[in-house]
Amino acid sequence: MSRVLITTAIEETWPEGEPVLFLGEWCRRFSRRERWSGLDAEVVDYHWDNRERLSDDFRYLKDLHERLLTDLARTLNALHGTNHSLRYWRILVGPWLGNFVGVLRDRWLSVEEAVERHDISWTYVLNLREPDLVPGTYSDFEGLYVRDDWNHHIYTIVLERFTQVELRLLPQPSIKVPVNTTIHSKKAIKVKTRETVIKVKTRIWELLSRLLARLTREDDIVIRGSYLSFRNEVALHLRLRQLPLIWHLVPHPHIELGASELRWTMPETPVDPFEQLVKEMIPRQIPRAYIGGYDSLQVAVQETQFPTNPRLIFSSGGEFNDDLFKAWTASKVELGTRLVVGQHGGGYGAYRQGFFEDHQRKVSDMYLSWGWEDPVDERVKPVGQLIDRRPSREVSAKKDKDLAVLVGYTTPRQSYFLYSHPISSQWLCWLEDQFKFVEALPDYLRSTLLVRLYGTDFGWDQVERWQDRYPNIALDNAQESKTLIDLLPQARVLISTYNATTYLETLAMDVPTIMFWNPNHWELRETVIPLFGDLAEVGILHDSPTSAAAKLVEVWDDVDSWWSSERVTTARRRFCDGYSQSPHNLVERTVEALRATMKAPPRLT
Repeated sequence: MSRVLITTAIEETWPEGEPVLFLGEWCRRFSRRERWSGLDAEVVDYHWDNRERLSDDFRYLKDLHERLLTDLARTLNALHGTNHSLRYWRILVGPWLGNFVGVLRDRWLSVEEAVERHDISWTYVLNLREPDLVPGTYSDFEGLYVRDDWNHHIYTIVLERFTQVELRLLPQPSIKVPVNTTIHSKKAIKVKTRETVIKVKTRIWELLSRLLARLTREDDIVIRGSYLSFRNEVALHLRLRQLPLIWHLVPHPHIELGASELRWTMPETPVDPFEQLVKEMIPRQIPRAYIGGYDSLQVAVQETQFPTNPRLIFSSGGEFNDDLFKAWTASKVELGTRLVVGQHGGGYGAYRQGFFEDHQRKVSDMYLSWGWEDPVDERVKPVGQLIDRRPSREVSAKKDKDLAVLVGYTTPRQSYFLYSHPISSQWLCWLEDQFKFVEALPDYLRSTLLVRLYGTDFGWDQVERWQDRYPNIALDNAQESKTLIDLLPQARVLISTYNATTYLETLAMDVPTIMFWNPNHWELRETVIPLFGDLAEVGILHDSPTSAAAKLVEVWDDVDSWWSSERVTTARRRFCDGYSQSPHNLVERTVEALRATMKAPPRLT
């Protein structure tokens, strides 16, 4: 049967009275199920449900990224009359290029799957203004690729350029951007009050930082977004014998963005149709800060209060998404300043594949891990958990803990940068595992469960889905309540449901933790499998929700006996020693790593 293709959740593009083909589950918002549940509809199978295909694509994209980056560096040098190195452009433009090409690959494959496996009659397309859908900065791009209108635009280009599907034009409707967070009115006042307090404190530190910036030396080390606690970051400055300064609180000059409609193209020699698409789209979608706004960006770099000739720059994330900081960093690295990048959360060193980690390690002179090493890369230096959580006295002393806290997770409805995790509609598989976990619990345990929802909803309608399946389950919204650390005094057991930061913190804090996830979605690299295997042997890590639920039932009445047993303690300590250290001398270890980097020869590429 021939069907009308629907590419996004924008309902203005949905035909009336026609059999339809949804390009993916991202089209069907749960909160709008009364609109689509009665349709004669099919959904295209998601291409990366075949995870080996995902691995093949990841390798393909890595090679493509390097070729494109080389071409783009030459092109940008020519456009701007500069002669910057490949490393300079990798620091500044590399994060956007890698992310954009990965996103584009996903959208391309979705269309390809639909066209090759289904009979498509036609599709509605919107008359959108492309200039409104071009990012000004990398951060703008992160806001665009989760929006339905931007994705609709990309699908339209792919359909128009590379398929024979009939496109029927619609006038531009009033489109609502997907809601990324869920704030309920009952706690909205508390949230607003807390945000006001944070803004006041931030403003005070901004003013203080601006005053202290005048006292810095031109060769001072710049520590920005280190992931260290405030106390440890100040201590690090003092150990390095320089004035403590919280650079990430210093306001940035405004970057005036120039015209984006410069006439330029990428060098032509595509090896396949997808590369042809990429080379057509880069000039159309590259952030304006790298093209028309590049001169303004350079002026802003000159106006920063950072030292003029820093010996070293240390960051744990700013070198990825902050264009001004990236531009300043790239200019200093090119002159010989060392760049040290710190691990930003969990998963690094464990994911089978991940663009974010690959990029950070490529741009840095040294990479500070939370405990793991790489036998083929001596630049990975284990120093310990930079975030350095410590259990409070209240956590340690409280005996009548009565909650099992399940920590939730979301991901954008359509893919973003690639790493080993459930991608796009695979999140629904993750959610179904959570429901299976709850279903396997007896009533007395289900009543103790607190589900801590992920702070960003991405249009998955978490609250509605949970309330529809389990109306009586207690839900805690991360945007509304205290931090997870604040909840620990009430938690008898913490249940971690995804491979990221949470369980690394709780294991290091010696908080009873049960972990479960689908190993086919959270693939591990070979070097860490033995450590995770140790956790599995003692019942901490599980590969199915029912197994995890059974373990919670088994230990609930006497969690301490299980958690403090020799086998569990040994496995937990071995894992933390090898992957998530929490040393008392974290600052000293970080100082040693930074000093060693300054003594080593600089990277040439």
